[in-house]
Amino acid sequence: QIKTYPITHMSLVPQTLKWLMDAGLTQPFSLEKILLGGAKLSPQLIEQALTYRLPVYNSFGMTETCSQFLTASPQML
Repeated sequence: QIKTYPITHMSLVPQTLKWLMDAGLTQPFSLEKILLGGAKLSPQLIEQALTYRLPVYNSFGMTETCSQFLTASPQML
């Protein structure tokens, strides 16, 4: 349903992004940012996401205090 509804932002753990890409997710035109956090990003996952033209941003923060305090842009990955 991600392709059906014009969402612009998602916040995921890396494994969920992997499942979505394995299911055929490539860049929907409405999708502007995918925030990834909660686990280390593997170089292979980053490469696959960028190959699929997905706008991935690695986010860092403690869920208990704030959801995010630093975001790495695709160029920083």
